[in-house]
Amino acid sequence: MRTRKWSAAMAAAVAAVLMLSSCTSNHTAPKAKVDAALLTPAGGKHVASGAPIRIGLVNDDSGAGASMPEVRTGVQAAFGYVNDYLGGIAGRPVVLDSCDSKSNSASAAACASQMIADRVVGVLHGPETDSGTTAQTLMNAGIPVISTAPASAQEMAGSLSFSFSGGAFAFAAALGQWMAQQHYHSSTLFAEDAPGGMSLYQMSANFLRKLGINTTVITVAPGTADVTPQMTSALSHHPDAVWMLGDAGLCLSFMRAYRASGSTAQVGLIGQCTGSQVTDVVSLSGAVGPAYANPLGDNTEARLYRGVLDAYAPGTDPNGLAYLGYTMALGTIRAVHTVTGEVTPAAVAAAMRAAKGVPLPIADDVTFACDGKQIPPFPAPCSDTVFIARLDAGGNPTTIAKLHAANLMGG
Repeated sequence: MRTRKWSAAMAAAVAAVLMLSSCTSNHTAPKAKVDAALLTPAGGKHVASGAPIRIGLVNDDSGAGASMPEVRTGVQAAFGYVNDYLGGIAGRPVVLDSCDSKSNSASAAACASQMIADRVVGVLHGPETDSGTTAQTLMNAGIPVISTAPASAQEMAGSLSFSFSGGAFAFAAALGQWMAQQHYHSSTLFAEDAPGGMSLYQMSANFLRKLGINTTVITVAPGTADVTPQMTSALSHHPDAVWMLGDAGLCLSFMRAYRASGSTAQVGLIGQCTGSQVTDVVSLSGAVGPAYANPLGDNTEARLYRGVLDAYAPGTDPNGLAYLGYTMALGTIRAVHTVTGEVTPAAVAAAMRAAKGVPLPIADDVTFACDGKQIPPFPAPCSDTVFIARLDAGGNPTTIAKLHAANLMGG
């Protein structure tokens, strides 16, 4: 199947991409007081009651490879809000069945088995090491899998998979489209030499070439502290833009080498670049990066998110990864609010697939539709909207463009 060409790359890159997709900074936003008026929907407050409905969560809460417990925190906060203010699902409270996949395949398999045994009506899928296998196991059991971004071919192409963004696939495409709008003619992509990664990197380069931007890919060995030789070589060709896709370590090495060069080429960042590990050392001023949302924005959705965290997860940094879990949880509830009668996996999947014009949590004036038409031919992405943000020295974003991401594969 065509999607196999990039499955490993997507799994390797998704966690890094999601860290930037919020365009957050390392500065903690001031805490707000609980605002009941903000939390109360237009139709008034509705408290859920009756027999609970069980929804699962599989996420790397801990583990050597990844540890993202904030995703679970975001889900829990959203469900607390949903049960107290939005009437749960069909008037019944939602309870979370959470499983830590611990960043290893054996734990991920155990989590999938737990979800099936517990008869959950759907599974929220956080960033997770063996995401493709987990998702396929759940879908084979008839359980819909819902994520903030697809991290595998199985999730991107699965008929029971739903994702509120296109993830790395969409972000790379949107950044390329933005470069074309700036009339750039050449670029260089720096990326970590991860297993299977070249598929995604070459796909991105080919996409930019079709847009008239001659693009070269430079892979960097994991843990490389100094990419000055690679940067010097790249800049000798005077590209209009240099951009990277990777983790915080690569981002730091990349930005250090770029700043030392004195180049004026545009910088693009897709990865873990806005944390203190990077911003305490090097300025991100002038860099651009893709985002599906801005948790620190002034729009109603972003303020609601921060209000929910304040009420249900006090002390949680809105700049962290809680927004990923919040998006999955509240987005799902909004999509399935029309379900009546018995709430089953099939009913949840049908409601998700029928969802259209639903406000995307945290995003500014963006709606989603899970009709399979957002990034054809893939059925999973429910939104193709990507914001391009310009960053200041500390990684604080200012949105400069709102795009609809094309398909990197040209489908």
